[in-house]
Amino acid sequence: SDLITKNFKVGDPVKFSISMTPNAEKLKMGLTGGAVLLKDGKIPSGFSHIPEGTTSTNNPRTAVGTSKDGKKLIMVTVDGRQKISTGLTLYDLAVLMKEIGCHNAVNLDGGGSTTMVARKTASTNLEVVNSPSESSLRNVATAIGVFSIAPPGELEGLVIDTVDKNVF
Repeated sequence: SDLITKNFKVGDPVKFSISMTPNAEKLKMGLTGGAVLLKDGKIPSGFSHIPEGTTSTNNPRTAVGTSKDGKKLIMVTVDGRQKISTGLTLYDLAVLMKEIGCHNAVNLDGGGSTTMVARKTASTNLEVVNSPSESSLRNVATAIGVFSIAPPGELEGLVIDTVDKNVF
């Protein structure tokens, strides 16, 4: 911008510092996000990157939220830009997050970046479990990984799943 070119010449020394409130020295995890969808159980009157009073368009969405007691982490992907799913607006995503038990929630990177990978029951393989809007995977800068650290234990039950429910 003109401010920089009028006040600095190539080679001028420049000091740069970053401060955060609250202090992040003891931060254990950070995550980038877009709009706050729920704050203390309430949907805000406007979303951080959409002017108040306007509505967003339907798009693929990725969101994460926590229950009121903070003991549940709820992750959601919504497919979009496809015949099978047109996606959601941010407001509709906020309503969904509240309906499924979130007290606080944030919208993450969506669109073509909306992808959920999981290990299905009784499998050791990870696989994409949604339908990304661009029909292929995209490199993304952020992700959330959930890993079990529970020790192996005794079998609690058995799930039998067949193509024909009349077959045992």
